[in-house]
Amino acid sequence: MHKLNDYIGKKVILYAPTFRGNIYQGFKTVDFDAQAVLNALGEEYVIIFKFHPLLLKTTLSDDSRVINMNHENTH
Repeated sequence: MHKLNDYIGKKVILYAPTFRGNIYQGFKTVDFDAQAVLNALGEEYVIIFKFHPLLLKTTLSDDSRVINMNHENTH
C-alpha cells in the first residue's frame, strides 16, 4: 500500500469508473489520461483510482501522484 500520509494536504481526485464490457465482447476501461489531468491541474493534486475486480491489472500512469488502489480494501 502506498504511504497515503505522503499526500496529506494534497487535493485528491478519485477515479473509479463504472464497469464496461461483457463476457462475450471482453472487459475494458474507458480511456482516461491521468497524466494529462495532473499536468493541467498542478502539483497540489493526486489521483487515486480503483477499477472493477476483473480489471485489477490495469494501471494509469507511473507518476507517483497516481495511486493504484486496485488491491486495497476500501470498505
